[in-house]
Amino acid sequence: MIDSAPITLVSARHSNQAKGLRNIVNKGYNATKQTYYYGFKLHAVLTNGGYFVNWELTSTSIDDHKAAVELLNKSPTKYVLADGGYLSRPLQKFLKQTYGIHLWFPLCKICDQMIELTRHS
Repeated sequence: MIDSAPITLVSARHSNQAKGLRNIVNKGYNATKQTYYYGFKLHAVLTNGGYFVNWELTSTSIDDHKAAVELLNKSPTKYVLADGGYLSRPLQKFLKQTYGIHLWFPLCKICDQMIELTRHS
């Protein structure tokens, strides 16, 4: 399984006061909580039992798709369940053709709509 989670250092409204990591940290949006934050993003590949196989800490501006390619390329698994942040037909095809990795998404109404939209673009 691959997923990402925000690592909040301070709320976005207090980000002007956080000067120490300004070169590597920036503002991001947490879609789950529908809030902006100032910090990092943790991308992780996990086993079915919840153990970390591989992980990467990035700035919030790094796209989930880019992190997925870097992480999955170095992971021992060939079948990966991904959340909606990684939902992309081009990414799915690239991983399968280049690394033999099969990216699966949970079936849900929103996911079905996203897949349908990517087919037409």
